[in-house]
Amino acid sequence: MTSSTSHLPTSPAIASSSVQTDFPKAFLSVSRDEFYGQDAEHQPLALTIKVRQSDNTYTNGTLPADMQGHVFIVGPAGSIASPVVTPEDDPAIALPSTENAVLPSKDGWTGLFNGDGMVYRLDFHKTQGHDTPGHAQLVTRFVKPAPFFADKLTFEANDARLRFKNLGMTRTSPVLGYCSQINTAFQPLTFAGEAHQRLLVTNDANRMYEIDPASLKTLAPIGSNREWLMMVRGINEVPFPSILSSAHPCFDPHQNGGELFTTNVVRSLESALSIALVLKHGGRQLLMKLSKYRWLKGILKPILHGTDWAVTKAVQIGTWLGINGADETYVVRWNGKAPLQRWQVMTPDGKPVKIRQTTHMLGITQNYLLLADTGVKLGPEGLIPGEFANQFMKDFDQFDEEDVAEALLTLLRTYLTYPQAEDTYFYIINRQQFNQTPSGGKVTATPVKIDGPIYHYTTEYDETPDGHIVIHAGVTHATDPGEFIHANDLALDGKPAETQKVRQIAGALPAGLDVNSPAEIVIDPRTGRSLKVELNLHDSIHKTLYLGLYTFRDEGPSRRVEDVFWLGGGAWKELLTEFIYDLYREHKSRRIPLSELMRLVDTGARVTLSRVHIDRTLLPNPNAPTQAARSLEKLLTIPDHFDFPENYIAGSPQFIPKANSTGPTDGYVVCTVIHSNHFLAQTGPNSDPTWSDKTELWIFEADQLAAGPKYKLSHPKLNIGLTIHTTWLKEVHPQPQNPYNIRKDFQELVAQAIAKHPDLGPQIERLFDEIYAQFEHQQAS
Repeated sequence: MTSSTSHLPTSPAIASSSVQTDFPKAFLSVSRDEFYGQDAEHQPLALTIKVRQSDNTYTNGTLPADMQGHVFIVGPAGSIASPVVTPEDDPAIALPSTENAVLPSKDGWTGLFNGDGMVYRLDFHKTQGHDTPGHAQLVTRFVKPAPFFADKLTFEANDARLRFKNLGMTRTSPVLGYCSQINTAFQPLTFAGEAHQRLLVTNDANRMYEIDPASLKTLAPIGSNREWLMMVRGINEVPFPSILSSAHPCFDPHQNGGELFTTNVVRSLESALSIALVLKHGGRQLLMKLSKYRWLKGILKPILHGTDWAVTKAVQIGTWLGINGADETYVVRWNGKAPLQRWQVMTPDGKPVKIRQTTHMLGITQNYLLLADTGVKLGPEGLIPGEFANQFMKDFDQFDEEDVAEALLTLLRTYLTYPQAEDTYFYIINRQQFNQTPSGGKVTATPVKIDGPIYHYTTEYDETPDGHIVIHAGVTHATDPGEFIHANDLALDGKPAETQKVRQIAGALPAGLDVNSPAEIVIDPRTGRSLKVELNLHDSIHKTLYLGLYTFRDEGPSRRVEDVFWLGGGAWKELLTEFIYDLYREHKSRRIPLSELMRLVDTGARVTLSRVHIDRTLLPNPNAPTQAARSLEKLLTIPDHFDFPENYIAGSPQFIPKANSTGPTDGYVVCTVIHSNHFLAQTGPNSDPTWSDKTELWIFEADQLAAGPKYKLSHPKLNIGLTIHTTWLKEVHPQPQNPYNIRKDFQELVAQAIAKHPDLGPQIERLFDEIYAQFEHQQAS
């Protein structure tokens, strides 16, 4: 049973004196240069520091002595095949540039999330043997699993059968499989008996990899290939299989000497291709799209019904023949040394837990493990290859009919897609089961349905005195981060000039079609009863319209949370496309009318950094849902916030605790900040030789957000694009050499690939010999 409350006014006033500005195109480019000291030209970047003065001007200065430790940021940075920025891309470029800046989404069919993972480490003083208080540097290095080298080698050899190609949000090879792009998040961990913190980098569709926090070199995956189950058994048996896991595993240092938990999700072919959802929504969406062509609709409707019937029967036959596979969800546990342990998750009635979307995030308490079916889908519309789409449009353009090709591609995408789920299922597992049930067995989870799609959340480690679980979440109504703008998308108003603006930012995340909000969720794990309270609508509209990422003083795991810093807002007219509007226009649990949202998007909304305060005395009891509405309205408030300038995008917030402090606002919040339409860090002779033309790092005093950033940092070579999650470590220390044997790990899968493609056997064998050599070399460097 779920109760939910938001206490919303029926018609909020949406007012703004701002003038709509264009989305900053600088967001679309990123540098692939690494700066970790590999040679004289690529030393860590010594950042210029500007300090806010009393008159709100900024002058060169130093950082305070209590700013400590290391901020780690990760994000996709294109691939070896990404086109390099040229003067034709950016009219401001006046001189030839040596910067290795690329435009990952230039083909119009590649999402910005598709890219090799670049780790950025922001160091304050006490860094790797030297102590220079007040200064900062940035170290950058790619995460380099085996597919990273495979992609590079096959691209340079221009091997058509082996090389990787972009496929929407991923990059694949028909023979080698999936290019593991470890680009999403971090997980610090320290097991009993270890002197220093270790660090993992993660992604939803790959094994986690450990990196050395000091050198940033890639050490080893967690678990061997044989220990992980492929996404679809028997279908993607390739050297680099797709493995569905969680970008946010959880680590408990307090029990059993330390325990890392994550997921391993297996899908049936029907589920992997989202067949049921496509049949349910795709045909309806397509008919809606063609509603003005009545004659075509009449012809198409029986064809769609026939297709639905044939596909449904094919799935039934595949299930009967045993080739459809099964939907299974596993919890994986690791103690840092021994092989992985795995348990299948079942519902109380004995049925396997089926994940409809992703298990992007896990939560942990003293007594429970939580996994959630999070609100980002992996739909088949992302399988339309960019090379095919662009060639298709070129072929039609020969006959001056490119608009026909665009329309046909839109209809194909319309049929293959579906909206994100409008609710979120949490599965709560009593942790005693992992100690009582041998690995390979089954554990039971209590399902709890929460209204609204949730992608990011964190749980408090301590349950309440009543035994309840407290979750701090972001509810992303009608906003799916798995979507991206395509080269044939249309502006909502249909005007050619506006459509051109839309297509110029292909690859970027589109705007959603409803108001997002932070929320508090309290669950009684014994009864499954829950209560969700969202931030009031006025503050949601003006400060968290589209939720980004969050940060707080994280003790890893945190026992009690009082303040969470959320990035929200950021509405640009060209981010809301006709395709997304059609997909979510019938969103059922809408917070504001569509007309109100359109007015807000048309006006524009700034990115906002807000401190959301939780009044813990008002935490609701899920077993008493009739609690006074007025008290619930005050559970979540925003006592402090900062609105970024209109053409600025901020990302990847991270809380930095002050030295020797304990309070939830005793520290700083750092964000990446991107502005302008420049694709290079230095565009010409008029550029500031100490500063980037597009990228900065802003640092706020956590208890004084409204005052604006206290410090701004940059460098003439600083060129960051989309970045995602972060973490903070007080110290970094070199990790001992890992005993990982890459040759042994891939031996069986490579042998299978050679047997499957005997004509390519010698090429595959030579390729992997070189992959092994390059991986081992980077470990030794």
